[in-house]
Order: sequence, then C-alpha cells, then structure tokens
Amino acid sequence: MKSNDIIGEAQIDLEGLLEDSDLTKKQLILDKTYYEDQIRPKQKNLKFKYEDKEKNKFWVPLKAKDKKSGKLETKGQVRLQIDVLPAE
Repeated sequence: MKSNDIIGEAQIDLEGLLEDSDLTKKQLILDKTYYEDQIRPKQKNLKFKYEDKEKNKFWVPLKAKDKKSGKLETKGQVRLQIDVLPAE
C-alpha cells in the first residue's frame, strides 16, 4: 500500500449541523451528544466510535467492497473532529 492509496470511504450528513450553526449564529461541534441525538437516528449504518477522554474527536469506519467477495467491509478508520462556524 502506498501513502495515497484509497482504502475506503464514509459519508457524514452535515446538513443539520450546518443549519443549526447558521440559525444559532454559534460555533457547533460534532460531539458525542450531537451524534447520538441528531445523526445516529437518521444514519443507522454509520457508527462513530468516541473515546471517553476525547468527547469531540471520533473514529469513522471506512468502508470498501472486498475485491474477492464484492461485499462491503470495514477497511480502516479515520479520526476526525468537526467544528462548524457561522459565516459571520
């Protein structure tokens, strides 16, 4: 594997987070509480793994089709922190 090889992908719907930040005119963070309340109920197949000591950082599984079986499998993870700031 090379440093620029694609190992998998994940999609996170940030529409609600962006709208909430725009309405409140405040910085919002995709933390564990927001995920559990807003994202998880809508995206049941997307499961973030939060660590107790890091409430704002989370692991997102990267999915890809297995070359032999063609089934969607977790091929790795990426650690993220998502902060949304209003335009102002």
